Amino acid sequence: QQHAQQHTQQHAQQHTQQHAQQHTQQHTQQHTLGQTSAASTLHAPRQPPIPVAAIDQAPPPPPRGFSCAMEMFASLNFGMIVATALFIWKSLCVVTASESPIVVVLTGSMEPLIHRGDLLFLWQHSEDRAPLVGDIVVYKNSNNQIPIVHRILEVHEGKTFDDTLILTKGDNNVGDDRALYPRGQLWLSPSHIIGTAKLFLPHVGYVTILMNESPMFKYLLIGTLGFFAIITRGE
Repeated sequence: QQHAQQHTQQHAQQHTQQHAQQHTQQHTQQHTLGQTSAASTLHAPRQPPIPVAAIDQAPPPPPRGFSCAMEMFASLNFGMIVATALFIWKSLCVVTASESPIVVVLTGSMEPLIHRGDLLFLWQHSEDRAPLVGDIVVYKNSNNQIPIVHRILEVHEGKTFDDTLILTKGDNNVGDDRALYPRGQLWLSPSHIIGTAKLFLPHVGYVTILMNESPMFKYLLIGTLGFFAIITRGE
């Protein structure tokens, strides 16, 4: 019995010591992990704060004086565009010696060479160089206020440049232009000729024809240009 009691006491002491050692080891591990987590937290990079979305606010209206200045500036720009166009037109008139240096073909009487909607650039003859047979000229007389684009069919030179007699005809017409001249007039004079065609651009002037023949197209074009002008000004 004494031997059994001693064995039981030794086994209980060993079990108690083992349990105490395990508890001490677990406590030490937990303390070490806590220190490691704290150190990681201290040394971790600080995250920037999440920005808060700003509420969109309408910009304040510009002062009245600024609006007036912008309107004046837009008016000056438009005036400069018009003045530049007039200057270019007048310069062309002086250089080409023609009252209308650029014309748009309105009919198909000169087909197949020149078509309706083509843009012609003219040059006026001088006294040193009279019109020649085969020249494509633009003329206007009292019977036709709208310029006509036709080819010279005959030329009869007179004593002076102004006495030169000219007969024209459209390439696509059967007869000459005497039916288009005023009653009793059989010939044109150099004073009737606005200029000789030196260059033409195909179909470039067709927009002008559409604007003259279709008011709806003209209003649509003007409205579109005005719409884009308003958008550009708003930006």
